[in-house]
Amino acid sequence: MVGELKGIRADKDWGDAGNQKFHAWPFSRISNLLTYKAALAGIRVIKVSETNTSTTCPLCDKRAKTARVRRGLFLHCGQAFNADLVGAYNILQRYLRETGRVLPDPAGVVGALARPAVNRFVWRKTTPKGREQGTFKQAA
Repeated sequence: MVGELKGIRADKDWGDAGNQKFHAWPFSRISNLLTYKAALAGIRVIKVSETNTSTTCPLCDKRAKTARVRRGLFLHCGQAFNADLVGAYNILQRYLRETGRVLPDPAGVVGALARPAVNRFVWRKTTPKGREQGTFKQAA
């Protein structure tokens, strides 16, 4: 599945330089290459609309704009979910509905928000050129 890219540039104003860069992106070329490469591997690519997928609760199927508290956090129906997983699950739901297949249980697929791993950067030494080096250690 791939998101429908039609109209992605509409109503966007990122200033002169930003607009020029944004309009230079080859959206249709990317989609065509993905479809072509997938076909070589025997995979079918299906375009699915992404509209409102990141603001729709996977449990109650209601749209709640305020449920996406911040990037990465979706709070609704007394549950905390990863916002990207909510969007991905809702895209999967749309695809399965269009093909007439059974929907998986959202609680098992999306799951509760896991505690993120936190790493601590530990300085090790300075190189002869003056650049500092270090390693990441798992925080306790």
